[in-house]
Amino acid sequence: YEPSMSHCYSFAAVAGFSFHLRKFFIENKNNDWLIACVWLGIILLIRQINGLIILGIPLIAGDLKIFRNGIVYLFKKPKFLFLGIIISSAFLSIQPLLWHAQNGHWIVWTYLNETFNWDKPAVLKVLFSYRKGWLLYTPLFLFLIPSFIIQLIQKNWFLFFANLFFWLPLVYVISCWWCWYYGGSFGQRVFIDFYPLAAINLGLLLSMRMKKIAAKLISVILATFLIINLIQTYQYLKYILNYEKMDKDKYWSIFLNPSSYNVKKLYENVNKYPPSDFHGILIHSWFTDFDEGSSDWTNWRNDDLADESLSGNKVIILQKGSDNSPTLKTNITSDVLENSSLLINVWYKGEYVAPELELIVSIDDTIGGTPYRFSTKVDQLKIINQKDDWKEVQCNIKLGTLPYKGLFKLNTYLYNPGIHPMTFDDLAIFLYKDSSSINSQ
Repeated sequence: YEPSMSHCYSFAAVAGFSFHLRKFFIENKNNDWLIACVWLGIILLIRQINGLIILGIPLIAGDLKIFRNGIVYLFKKPKFLFLGIIISSAFLSIQPLLWHAQNGHWIVWTYLNETFNWDKPAVLKVLFSYRKGWLLYTPLFLFLIPSFIIQLIQKNWFLFFANLFFWLPLVYVISCWWCWYYGGSFGQRVFIDFYPLAAINLGLLLSMRMKKIAAKLISVILATFLIINLIQTYQYLKYILNYEKMDKDKYWSIFLNPSSYNVKKLYENVNKYPPSDFHGILIHSWFTDFDEGSSDWTNWRNDDLADESLSGNKVIILQKGSDNSPTLKTNITSDVLENSSLLINVWYKGEYVAPELELIVSIDDTIGGTPYRFSTKVDQLKIINQKDDWKEVQCNIKLGTLPYKGLFKLNTYLYNPGIHPMTFDDLAIFLYKDSSSINSQ
């Protein structure tokens, strides 16, 4: 896996912890306990949230009697119990010591405004979505589901509830992170750290005594899942499968097609181009999906709505009370502007547009005047397209003549003076002239 990320190292640490802890539960040897504590400290040092591995201790033990005997043994040897805790704490203390040496603070929240949304877990998206579903992009672990069912049927209550005790909190915490798809990666990278515990269940399932036909069926399904996974990994490495912009259409367009695909066309945002019924002569165009700013846009800001944006990861949310969107502000000469037209397309989210919302276009001169200003209510614009909860509206403006020749500044933005916040994405502005005006010149 990508070596610049921590997950392959966390995987190794979790595997080491699981191996030595399991060995301790079986053999009750002090050295295995202390080595397991070393691995636990490394786990916490690499990625503190992976301290959730503690919830997997009953699962690693695998049996109620073995688990109970191991716990009783530790409490009978308090010296080794506390020595293990000290060892893990020593590794964990390295991070706050470095923080304090560098900036004088023992605890530093390096993620700034990024946080967990504990009341909005995206569980289904984390597990099954086309964008970054764990079980969709790593189908091997679909075998966990029959493994849990078999444990339930066989009344292996300890193992079944040990799995629930570990996996339910883990999936909940992972799905509560504001960026539930965890940025650029193939599949849900955060689960990689805990694959050793998933392997326990897969191993138990595959080691079961079963009829020959069932074993062959499982082998075929397993091989199919692995082939799909390998092809998609290759697609990811070749930028065919996008690291964060996948959806249902894109997924099936490239499914099991490792080559000869027009990737640029697949991921290109068509909203930056004039619509299919556009017949003018295009002079210039500007477009923003609010992911990244450019020199043409001022008052730049955006809002993260990664799981619900129309395109990219960002949108603009106009809050109530005199809120402006980023503004197109660009210099254009009068001979280009005169007798030209502006075609403006923008998408909004929701069933309706707040009645106060305005689309504003102005042309300013170099001495502080505004010889041209146009505004219209967005809810009066024609709806030309719809996708899920998003609607696209269009405005066509004839600019006419200007009072004098020279350099002017074209300004275009959305304005919300009302009380209802609104979400927008993919703002496209096309400056054009019709054929008759070109011919007359």
